[in-house]
Amino acid sequence: MKRPLLGKMLAALLLVAACAWAIFMVMRSRIPEQYEVYSVFIRDSFPEWFIDSNISVIPIARDYMSCAGSWLQSSEASEKLTWLRKSHPGVSDDLLLRYYSSYLSQESLENKFRLTLPTLLVPAEELDEDKHEDYVDNFFKRYPSAPGVLRFSQVAFSSDGRLAMFEYSYELCPLCSHGGTVLMEKRSGGWRIRENFGGWVS
Repeated sequence: MKRPLLGKMLAALLLVAACAWAIFMVMRSRIPEQYEVYSVFIRDSFPEWFIDSNISVIPIARDYMSCAGSWLQSSEASEKLTWLRKSHPGVSDDLLLRYYSSYLSQESLENKFRLTLPTLLVPAEELDEDKHEDYVDNFFKRYPSAPGVLRFSQVAFSSDGRLAMFEYSYELCPLCSHGGTVLMEKRSGGWRIRENFGGWVS
């Protein structure tokens, strides 16, 4: 291989690494705001939890959702964007790609939610239905005052910080489990749900 070509390849690799590091640092700097986004979503989407005396804790899966990420990782770049555009009309390509990238995170949630009810991070092994046949019964024996469990993907923020996008799943609620993708917007009064793209209902 000629040296000029090798030099260009190394320069390109260094540029990719630098961009990845920059995105990582931006995401890390917005960790507190990420939990504000989650908290507003929970308060606005499940207001009944905060007036029900039988509910005293909100369990949240400790690990980020990653099921859709597996499909996205295995597809071509153009196919990813086409699918994301079709599923989330009106969202910019920049935010869609950030949303896709957020699925690649291997980190776990921290208990930094800002709610009047306490939150509890549930480890993955307690929610693995393949390993525990009676995991639903075991869950409610362990958390009898819980309404079910929430799962979240990492929040993707637009480049200007005004929009936030993530996926959620509300599980272990008979006849009321559901999930989807949420787009939130930051206004003068704080974060608000702008659109819920829906997804599934059980």
